[in-house]
Amino acid sequence: MSKFWICTILIFVCAGSSRSFAAPGALDLTFNGSGSTNVAMGAGNTFGRALAVQPDTKVLLGGYTHNGTNFDFAVARFLADGSRDTAFGQGGEVITSVSGGDDYGLCIAVQSDGKFLLAGYSENAGIREMSIVRYQIDGALDESFGTGGKQLIQAGQSRSSAWSLVITHDGKILLAGWTDEGGRDVFASIRLNTNGTLDSSFGNSGKITTAVGSVSSSGRGIAIQNDGKVIIGGFATIEGSIDFAVARYDSNGLLDTTFADSGIALIPVGNSSTDYAYSALIQSDSKIVIAGSSSINGTADFAMVRLDQNGYLDQGFGVGGKVTADFQTDNDFALKVTAQLDGKLILIGSARVQGAANIAVARFHTDGTPDLGFGNGGKVVTPVSATSNASWDVAVTPNGRISVSGWSQIDSRFQMTLVRYVGTKPIEDWRYRYFRTILPQGITTNDSDPDKDGIPNLVEYAFGTPPDKPGGVELPLIQTDSEAYMVEFTPPEGVSGIHYDLEWSPSLAVSSWVLLTNDAVAPNYRFRLPRNSIPAAFFRHRITELP
Repeated sequence: MSKFWICTILIFVCAGSSRSFAAPGALDLTFNGSGSTNVAMGAGNTFGRALAVQPDTKVLLGGYTHNGTNFDFAVARFLADGSRDTAFGQGGEVITSVSGGDDYGLCIAVQSDGKFLLAGYSENAGIREMSIVRYQIDGALDESFGTGGKQLIQAGQSRSSAWSLVITHDGKILLAGWTDEGGRDVFASIRLNTNGTLDSSFGNSGKITTAVGSVSSSGRGIAIQNDGKVIIGGFATIEGSIDFAVARYDSNGLLDTTFADSGIALIPVGNSSTDYAYSALIQSDSKIVIAGSSSINGTADFAMVRLDQNGYLDQGFGVGGKVTADFQTDNDFALKVTAQLDGKLILIGSARVQGAANIAVARFHTDGTPDLGFGNGGKVVTPVSATSNASWDVAVTPNGRISVSGWSQIDSRFQMTLVRYVGTKPIEDWRYRYFRTILPQGITTNDSDPDKDGIPNLVEYAFGTPPDKPGGVELPLIQTDSEAYMVEFTPPEGVSGIHYDLEWSPSLAVSSWVLLTNDAVAPNYRFRLPRNSIPAAFFRHRITELP
């Protein structure tokens, strides 16, 4: 009489890459059924610029819309499934006239109390000023901020623009951009108290300006280090060449002379003397990433540089501290960089294909090499409309979804666009569902057994059972007939990135295990072992996560 023994063990093996309907870089079809949504507001064109994900996973999309006469600040809010949040403003939308002239909302941030800020610039009677509005959670103006919820600030002489916004550790508000001073454009930043008044302890009565380069310069991205120092990235003109430019300030707004060359780093990236930086990021290891576009042989490509804490190029990143990415299109312009929980970098912007601009996303490993498991060789191009698209901001949710904001031309009208991509492998999504993290650490690693039922997480995932409740895994049964032992099964729906093997042994001796061949057509598995005169057969499953 034959004996059967099934022993399920975990063997972790690195193998080839995996693909599934929900591979990283694919449109997230749980979002509005298509992975994207558009918003037409006001009487004319509407442009999406800024993006923020609230702690409850609702998404704020900020920008500006035309009212028939001029532009106003505009905000829309969406639920996690991509539908409009009708509890916000009127039908999910809020439109705000700030100055009575043209108002352009370019950057957004959510406070710890749920209130949020939209900032940019306003033009009225030939004067351009930085402008900022604070809203209540439901979209109503917060009248405790500034004047009736609004604030206008001139950082220089007559032209100022805020391009980025960040909330400091103590709740103060930092805006960064550019202004005119002495006949040229310069870096500019202002810091506001929580009530919208200028913070007199920062720079010159709440304002700082810095001439960078020999001609003009423009600050664009801002980030705050853990020690409170402020990084502003942008670009500057130096003797006919436009280069990435980075300045670092102490928490009181003074240039930090210990950084690079007396507080300023100038970095040429490409070989055609035209490099524009728009975004700044502080990594968890305190290194500084500056991103934008660079002209390589006359054509613009995505570009990033990484600096160490002293302001010098990090030689362990890309090639000599620099990374470029070519989408094999006419021109590729990157506008925002962010980091996932696992440290991977996401760079978004636009790629022009045969005259039409498309939303473009690229993902990189922490050393700057392309993440080939994302999209097509680390890149994704999305033509929401067939004519014109642009993306300006990106945010990553805790479960790894990647949201990108911008605009698309729908028929003859521009509309706000919000696109969501899958950012995680299915097993990372599974970890988040049960453990609220995508990272393999502590009880979330593949070989951990948090419910102590003897079945490690990888096996729980592979056979579709919860890792937080003991028992439940029903391994495929050994079937037998007069000719063979046989195991047949189909992986549970939604499980991918896993390879299943079956091994057998006549004696359980370490060296006696033999791998059986799967003779079924994917995604099915079928293993057969001819019975012949085998007196006893022991079987074990070999579960492998594909990288």
